[in-house]
Amino acid sequence: MTKKVPASFNKWIDKVKTTFPENEKLHRMFEKCFINTYTTTLQETEEGLPFVITGDIPAMWLRDSTSQIRPYLIVAEEDEEMATLIENLVKLQTKCILHDPYANAFNKSANGEGFQQDKTAMTDLVWERKYEIDSLCYPVQLAYLLWKSTNHTGHFTEEFNQALHKIIEVFKTEQNHTEKSPYRFERENVRQSDTLNNNGKGTDVSYTGMSWSGFRPSDDACMYGYLVPSNMFLVVVMDYVK
Repeated sequence: MTKKVPASFNKWIDKVKTTFPENEKLHRMFEKCFINTYTTTLQETEEGLPFVITGDIPAMWLRDSTSQIRPYLIVAEEDEEMATLIENLVKLQTKCILHDPYANAFNKSANGEGFQQDKTAMTDLVWERKYEIDSLCYPVQLAYLLWKSTNHTGHFTEEFNQALHKIIEVFKTEQNHTEKSPYRFERENVRQSDTLNNNGKGTDVSYTGMSWSGFRPSDDACMYGYLVPSNMFLVVVMDYVK
C-alpha cells in the first residue's frame, strides 16, 4: 500500500514548478524522485523505528539510509513529524552500530537473512558485514545535520554516546589494521571485488596514520587499504563530534 505523502512535501514540489514554469518534465521527475524514498522504502521495525530499505534489497545500509533520507532535512525544518522520523532513524542506526560497527547492512529483525555464509563474524541481525569507513561516518553526519537543521537533540542519547565511542575505537584500531584488527572477511566463489584476500585480512598495509577500510562505498573491496576519500570524510565527521 502506497503511503500518503505529507502535505509539507508540496511546498518543495510547488517551488520547483514555480521556479521552472516551462519545464514540465522536470516537474514530474522531481516530484517522483522526491517522494520515492518516503513512499517506497520506508518500513517499520517491531520497536516502531523507521527502517529504510535500499529499494531492491530488503535490508538497510547505514550509508544508503542516510543518503536516502537526507533530502528530507529541508522538510524537517518546518515539519515536526518528519524531524521525529529522521531522529528515530538515527536511533535505529545507533542500535545497529552498537550491535556490530563492522557491518554495513542490517536486517529489520534478527531473521538470519543476507550473506550468512560469509567467513566473518555474522549474526542474524546482520545482512552483510563489509567494513567501510563511510558506514560509520554517514549516521554521525545525519545526526549532526538534523541538529543543525531542526535543533532536535532527542537522538543524542546515552546509546548514541556509546556508539560514538565505539566508532572512534574502530577508527583507531584500524590505524593498525595488520597488528590489531579483529576484522576478517571472505566470500567464496565470487569475483575478487566481493572478497578480501590474504585470509580475509586484505592486502598488507603499514602504519600511515590513516584508518583502514576493507571496502569502498560501492561495496567493492579496496585494493589498497587506505581509502583517501573515506579518510577525508572521517576527518570531517570527527570535527562534528568535537
